[in-house]
This record gives sequence, C-alpha cells and structure tokens, in this order.
Amino acid sequence: MVMLATDTTIPPSPDKLAVDTNLRVVSIAVAISEYFYTLPSEYRLYISADRRKLGLTLFILIRYSSVILMVISNMGYFYDHFSPKSCGHYYYVAPVFKVIQLMVSQAILGLRTYCISIRNIWVGRIILSTYVIVVGFQWFSNLLYLIPIMTNGNCVAASSHPQLPVSAWSFYLAAMLFDCIALSISTVYLLRMRVAGASSVSRLVNIMLYDGLGYFVALTAVNTLNVFLHREINHSIPSSGVSLGYAITGIMNQRLLIHPRELSEARRKETSIVLTLPPTLHVIPRNMPCPGETTDGRAVTRARPSSSRNDFAN
Repeated sequence: MVMLATDTTIPPSPDKLAVDTNLRVVSIAVAISEYFYTLPSEYRLYISADRRKLGLTLFILIRYSSVILMVISNMGYFYDHFSPKSCGHYYYVAPVFKVIQLMVSQAILGLRTYCISIRNIWVGRIILSTYVIVVGFQWFSNLLYLIPIMTNGNCVAASSHPQLPVSAWSFYLAAMLFDCIALSISTVYLLRMRVAGASSVSRLVNIMLYDGLGYFVALTAVNTLNVFLHREINHSIPSSGVSLGYAITGIMNQRLLIHPRELSEARRKETSIVLTLPPTLHVIPRNMPCPGETTDGRAVTRARPSSSRNDFAN
C-alpha cells in the first residue's frame, strides 16, 4: 500500500473501503439510468425552436460537466495502476471539475430565482453578489490543503487539514448557504403566485415549487453528509458521499429545467395561450431570456404575485 500523505495517515479499514465502493457503484448506476431516461428530453431541446437559447446552454453544461466529473472521479478511485508521479498530476482534476459543476448548478438556481421574481432588481443584486462571494470561497476552500492519496494503486484527493475552518467541508456549507438563499426567495414568490395566479398556470407553479423543494431536500441531505465525512480526522479515508453528490447535483438541476418546460409544451398543444417556460412566469419580454424561456413573439400569460414588484426593495 502506498500513501502520498503525512506520516500520521491511518490506512482505511476494509469495511470503510467497501462502503465507499458500494456508494460509488450506486451513484454510477443512478447517473447512467438518469442519463438514458432524459435522452428524449435532451433531443426535444435540440430540435425545439429556441434551441439556441439559454435553457439549452445551461442544460448541456450541467449535464456534461456532471458526466465528466463522474468519469474523472471514479476513474481515479477504481483504476489501480497510478504511479506516484501520475497521481501527483491527476488528483487535482476532479476537485476542479467539482467546483465547475457547482458553479453551473448555482447559476441555474440563481437565474431561476431571478426570473421567478419577475426580474426584480433587488433579487438580482442579492443573487449575483451571493453567487460571486460563494463561488470565490468554493474555489479557495475546495483546493486548499489538497493532497493525493494512493491506496492499492488508485488516486484520490483529500484534505490534509480537515478540521480547519477553511477546508473541503466548508465548501459544502457555502453551497448550502447559496441554495438556502436562492430557494427561499423563489419559494416565497411561487407561493404568492400559487395563491393569486390564474388556474391556467397553477399546475406549472406547483411543479416548480415542488421541484425546488425537492432540490433543496436532496442537495442539503447529501451536502450535510459530505460535511461530516470531510471533517473525518483520518484524511486517508476517501469521502463516501462525493460521487453520490455529483450524481444528485446533476440530476436535480436537469429536472429543474426539464419538468416545467415539458408541462408548458404539453399545454401549448391544448391551448392558444403560450406560457413562459421555467424558470420564469412573466409576460413582457426582456433583453435577457431566462433558462427554458420561449421567445417566439406570441402572447404570454402572466402569473404575477399580488404584492408589489419591489417587495424585496422595501
């Protein structure tokens, strides 16, 4: 057994390695099944009239950054022919793509919140400033104190100081903070739309509301698990939750884009009223399209909260 770590490293027990391996296999199976399940939705995005719009771009970015990250991370874990030199170059790749995936995920969530607020200027400023601060902190905390660890020829990254305030575990706290802020704002607006909106948009609002709550529960659960695992004093034990987190992040973000869009497409076939697509419910076209939004020049139905547009400014 070769370890590229400090002398205090304790080799992981066979039971813990078995748990980590099983969780990674489960995450790979879930990610593969979800990928093939959503292929028809991806195809519909490519052939749709608004295929060049922001929704398709974000969908491709989150989908394939997640695929690349899953491949790189699990190749480092399961491939057992790394040399110390090759591992010294390879171990940084997965952590870098990990931050990239989360940047795309938070961009989707932030734009969704901004559009649901009917492009409220103060909501936009809050989301943008929080995004910049959180992303900067995530790059710093996730890559700080990283060391390569080899166990029986594989190659994974771990923090050499997991107990420090700024380390890999605080990366997940920052992610949960952004999710909480963005989803709290969007949930308030969606609840108002649910009460005051027309029946023609109530089902769309409900789907967006439940997708957001499901996103929060799933991502908070896996991020909380990773906080505890990354604070493990014995940093030679690879985190059992990272691969599961990559898979869930990709799946939940794709669903945020797919579910309301497909409902709107179905409703368009039943009525001449064209609903805006996720993550926005508004009428007046603006210069910046929202993810999944249709801007084909036809009428759009508004579902505006009964309260003032500038509630967050007061």
